[in-house]
Amino acid sequence: MNRKQLFVVLITVLILVIAVMYVRVADATELPRISGVSNISPSESYVGLYKFDIQLTAYTVKAGDTLWSIAVRNRTTVDSLRILNRVNDLIYPGQKLTVPGTVTVTSAKPALQQQPPAGGTVSSEASQILQLVNAERAKAGVAPLTLSPELSKVAQEKARDMVDNGYFSHTSPTYGSPFDMMRQFGISYSYAGENIAKGFTSPATVMQGWINSSGHRANILNPNYTQLGVGIKGNVWVQQFIKP
Repeated sequence: MNRKQLFVVLITVLILVIAVMYVRVADATELPRISGVSNISPSESYVGLYKFDIQLTAYTVKAGDTLWSIAVRNRTTVDSLRILNRVNDLIYPGQKLTVPGTVTVTSAKPALQQQPPAGGTVSSEASQILQLVNAERAKAGVAPLTLSPELSKVAQEKARDMVDNGYFSHTSPTYGSPFDMMRQFGISYSYAGENIAKGFTSPATVMQGWINSSGHRANILNPNYTQLGVGIKGNVWVQQFIKP
């Protein structure tokens, strides 16, 4: 295998790693459904001993475009476009696609370390999340939420559990579903929901990620909810919503 072929293989593996493992966001809601989605942002990752910096860019599909023509124009692969955008070969004019742009390969370094949110304490960041949530609810004409210390304890334990046990899911190997977990901690509810996120560095950026996703936004703006719990551990973020 020559250098060019090796480089193509490494880049393809890197795209797969980013698409599956890096910045992920998911949502769950009970009454009536549980679902999950993923979000990709410009990121940095390592494959083997080489550090790759990838700048992801946005592309708007034009009439006559195909995944193949977009891939050729942007010097990437059709598989990379499919993975990053979770699409098959069917695209339409006006559709927004994420396209891998400039790739920089630098010297070997240790494995990438996730950094905790910058500045402030967990309690101050939880308050910021509450303010941002209520700002979005106000714009939608929905009543504000109150920050529940009891529910925040559950959300904080969920964030800790995900970090310490190395998983990213609504279903905890320790506590089960978020709804099972709430009940185990003595939280009663008539409606309940959860948003989780990983890889964001501030309340503002994680909220933007949630708001940009229809499922998470639906949780944030759900008029049935009255209370919010917030948990943060490193770069893992948890929102839990209830109506008693």
